[in-house]
Amino acid sequence: MKRTVSTAAMAAVPANPTFGVVGSGGAFGKWLVAFMRTHYPASPEPQGIDVDSDSPEARKKLVGECDVVIFSVPIAATPGLIREYASVVDASKPKPLWLDVTSLKAPAVEAFSEAAVEAVGLHPMCAPPPTPSLHGRKLVVCQSKPLERWSTWFDAFLRNIRGHQVHLKAEVHDRLMSLVQAGCHAGWLAQAHLWSQTVPGLGGLDKLLAVRTPSFALLEKATCRILCGNPDLYADIQLQNPEVPATLRNLAQGMLQLADTVQAGDRTALIDNYFTKPRESLGTELLSDGNTDFERLSHLLADLDEPHPLVLTIVQDSPGTLSTVLAEFASNGVNLRSIQSVRAKDGSVRFHLCLDRPAEDPAVTKIGDELSKKGLIKLWDSSM
Repeated sequence: MKRTVSTAAMAAVPANPTFGVVGSGGAFGKWLVAFMRTHYPASPEPQGIDVDSDSPEARKKLVGECDVVIFSVPIAATPGLIREYASVVDASKPKPLWLDVTSLKAPAVEAFSEAAVEAVGLHPMCAPPPTPSLHGRKLVVCQSKPLERWSTWFDAFLRNIRGHQVHLKAEVHDRLMSLVQAGCHAGWLAQAHLWSQTVPGLGGLDKLLAVRTPSFALLEKATCRILCGNPDLYADIQLQNPEVPATLRNLAQGMLQLADTVQAGDRTALIDNYFTKPRESLGTELLSDGNTDFERLSHLLADLDEPHPLVLTIVQDSPGTLSTVLAEFASNGVNLRSIQSVRAKDGSVRFHLCLDRPAEDPAVTKIGDELSKKGLIKLWDSSM
């Protein structure tokens, strides 16, 4: 049977769509508003609704006026808000495009399927970056059915956002997230609990850091990251995904079995169950690649721990600027042991340098003065 599509449903997409962000007061909501301003400057100013100041009038206005609506709200609230906003959609008008960026996809995609909209579930696999795109980061795309009216526009949107696309069914995504997010976070949370129970009696966290291995250094950074993050977000990742309890029980069972094996002094069982079998199951090629990446990260951490660090921010992010900056070091006889680039929160490029002498050395001070006079740098200190 041939499927027919109404004229209204297939009306042309506006040349300059109007955007609306539900949850514009949150971190990712603010990033999305900035993204729209950067990549769609001809479109009207994006409309935003903060969850705390939501109202029926504001919803009706946003839904009625916006061609593209993006939900960037807490995981637990996402499906309900989608349904509430969908209740004021005028089904006689051309279908808008609705997106969401929550970490749990099945409930959101199901809510979308009940609305008179075209929709796609998105999951950026990162916190809001300091740059106006997701370049170098993963972006999961979950569609319950193909787009019709918005297909071409959405393809261009994906090119603009520049994330490395991974297309998954929503249910598969949620199963994977029980490992990638919840299971991973659980390990860090368990470490945090362990440390809080034992480290004070050993003299504090700095005592552990004084004797850290590369493995512990990476674990410590990740654990610090989660403890400095938004506890409500991390709690929702654990509590809202129905796949998580089984994952955590599996993780806990493995840890308890390991404890029993160690207490029994059974070297053969330990090596067989925790080294040989996982290697065979996971594949040596990918494990080897991961080990190589670990070595690279450990070298990076070692560089960041070098004495005589110096951090500078490049004002002119353009070809040749770094070469000019480094030439000043060379002409003044100052050697660089290492150099690493990072992005600051404002998007500017920072370089972390390890020198062969302290930052207070006259030669280094002279370099700083010269680069400042040329307007090439705006930060010159030894802290990130």
